[in-house]
Amino acid sequence: MTKTATLGLAALVSACGLLGACRTTVAVGYAPGTAPTERDQLHSTTPPPHIAGPSELTATTVTDTFEIPIEFASKWFIAMPLSEALPGTADVPGVTNTVPLSEGWGGVGARRRVEVKDGSTALEQILESNLPERFRYVVWNYTSSAARHVRYGVGEFRFVPVDGKTRVEWTYAFQAKGWPASWFLPRFVEGKFRAFMVHSMTAMKRNAEQSYREQSQASVARTEVAGDLQGPVAAASPGPRNGQPCRDVSKDCRATSSQPSSL
Repeated sequence: MTKTATLGLAALVSACGLLGACRTTVAVGYAPGTAPTERDQLHSTTPPPHIAGPSELTATTVTDTFEIPIEFASKWFIAMPLSEALPGTADVPGVTNTVPLSEGWGGVGARRRVEVKDGSTALEQILESNLPERFRYVVWNYTSSAARHVRYGVGEFRFVPVDGKTRVEWTYAFQAKGWPASWFLPRFVEGKFRAFMVHSMTAMKRNAEQSYREQSQASVARTEVAGDLQGPVAAASPGPRNGQPCRDVSKDCRATSSQPSSL
């Protein structure tokens, strides 16, 4: 290592110590002795962070085209299980479960706790919802070491119709925990986290298209069943009486026919 690099590293270590920017703080709800019910209450009521302007955030965007109509896409993304949509990579762990902290999920203000494969958690809340075009959300209170330089992340999905398909644009923007975390963050976002997003988008595309195919097949099956049921109903309809049309719809013409039944 050169003398310049050594001095730079020493300065960085000193900055971490003086500013506390490299230290891991205890997330809300995880102080020693906090009971699970108290933790849930804190996670339900702690206010989300104030969102800074775009110039203060480090962002990246991934895009793909899904073979599904936009009406289906926007609803599917709100209802999708994160455990299937975010499988994770070797560097950024995936999601195992979500715990609701409010009534329902999808409207502005809806909140849930995200449980991650490495045992960590985070809080997620919807900030804006303008479906089927877009929705925006914030994730904060991370306990994962993978997010040790992150104060919060703002995610946004945009849906653009393209010839019966949907172009999905997924943007994630992060605010660093001051300096020198802001120096580390761009490399993390454009490297490991972007790879996580690309891998996740592939999983979302596969699952969404499969779900749409299954829905379409189920709709066709229901239509076929309904058509099959029309046959017996039509066969059981009242027929003519004595060769004349039956005009009294309240009566079964065959029952009042004067012709003897064949034995």
